[in-house]
Amino acid sequence: MPTNVAPMPLPTQPGAPPPTASVKPPPAPLPPLAAFGPPDPGGAATSIDIRHMLRAAPALNQLAATHMIKMQKEGPPFAGQFNEGQVLEHTFEVLPGRCYGVVAIAGGITELGLRIELGEPPVTAVLGKDEMKGPQAVVGPSGNCVRNTLPTPDEARVVMTAVAGAGTAVARVYSR
Repeated sequence: MPTNVAPMPLPTQPGAPPPTASVKPPPAPLPPLAAFGPPDPGGAATSIDIRHMLRAAPALNQLAATHMIKMQKEGPPFAGQFNEGQVLEHTFEVLPGRCYGVVAIAGGITELGLRIELGEPPVTAVLGKDEMKGPQAVVGPSGNCVRNTLPTPDEARVVMTAVAGAGTAVARVYSR
């Protein structure tokens, strides 16, 4: 095709106005970040060596004696340093037919949240959650433990959250 040929004009309907160029206006600017409220203070808490929490052992053991009746310790305790809104996760294996519970206590944290989940975010199933208020939390209290209803072992997660306040918290999983 020769390069010196002028393009042919586009046909128009008889009586129609000639085509005009249209320019789209620029998109509206995004609102400032302040319009969405303060940034989320959450995120991951810092896992700490359980040896820093030895003073909490008697209180954690007493909470377990009250709520984890006829249950055995399932692995070592775990602990974290939290700012308000931060989360610490601990994974463990849940076996078919076994029953699980968790106890936790906090220092400085005025409302401690605790739950056991199966699955990976964003698709998770909450097996059980704490209903207590304050710096102590229990999942599966007084024989109301949570069960793995699947026929195979699976990985579960304890999710511990500093709902209000900042400080340290320690937890332990129990089973029977």
